[in-house]
Amino acid sequence: MLRNERSLEVVGEAPPFLEIICVTYLRLNPLRCLVASLACQTNLQFLIKIIHDGPSLETRECVMELKRIYPNLNIVYQETEFRYNDYGHTLRSIGLMDSQQEYVLLTNDDNYYAPVFIEEIHKVLKRERIDIVFCDMVHNYALGHQAEPMPYQTLITEPFIERIDIGCFVFRTELGKSIGFKDRTHHADGVFFEAMKAAGASIIKIPKVLFVHN
Repeated sequence: MLRNERSLEVVGEAPPFLEIICVTYLRLNPLRCLVASLACQTNLQFLIKIIHDGPSLETRECVMELKRIYPNLNIVYQETEFRYNDYGHTLRSIGLMDSQQEYVLLTNDDNYYAPVFIEEIHKVLKRERIDIVFCDMVHNYALGHQAEPMPYQTLITEPFIERIDIGCFVFRTELGKSIGFKDRTHHADGVFFEAMKAAGASIIKIPKVLFVHN
């Protein structure tokens, strides 16, 4: 059950095509950084839904502050009645099933995006009907497949587990809901991606680094 839910509103003339669902837990400065990166987007046709893992007065007040600072953004805040503590996966499932826009992006509070991320995604989706669009990224993990594993190297993403991250792909809401975000393991994002792929999803990659994972 969610508390403090508010109806989504449209800011600006262009209607939103994307719902950005951000899961968070007591990380105020990283959350501020993420929202600032979204405020700098060259395309603002999106809504932001921030879901906190359990009650948090501090996070609630932080989001109220962000709404004042960035009146050009559509920001909605929710929190669960208790903490699930499962990497944010239950919150992702809740957010996905409640989403209203045509496409969804699931992300974490400590990520951030290049200013053209939304614009690049939208360009692809305007050209043709695609189910999933993803991009390359910078990852803070020292990934084993690298010649010299160390944090903050470029991950040339691929559409399967351990080569993709939840924050670097946008997917069609209808498809995501039909699959459901069911896995609760550390690699649940890859499991979810591969399940959509197995369902016959059409997929396009933007070969640009547009996302930073922390």
